[in-house]
Amino acid sequence: LFAEAVKKRPELKLIITSATLDAEKFSKYFFGCPIFIPGCTYPIEILYTKEPESDYLDVSYQIV
Repeated sequence: LFAEAVKKRPELKLIITSATLDAEKFSKYFFGCPIFIPGCTYPIEILYTKEPESDYLDVSYQIV
C-alpha cells in the first residue's frame, strides 16, 4: 500500500522506526529509499516462550 502511494506521490515522506527492521531490505522494497540511522543503535535480545501464551501483551508487561 505504501509502495503504491510513494510511486504516485513522490512528495510523500514516510518515516519508519523499529529496533528490528531490516533496513536494507526495506530500502530495496521502497525503490532504494535513503536510510538514516541517527544516534546509537542497541542490540536486541529475543526471548521465546516454551508454550504459546494466551495474552502476549500481559506477558510482555510482566517481563518488562
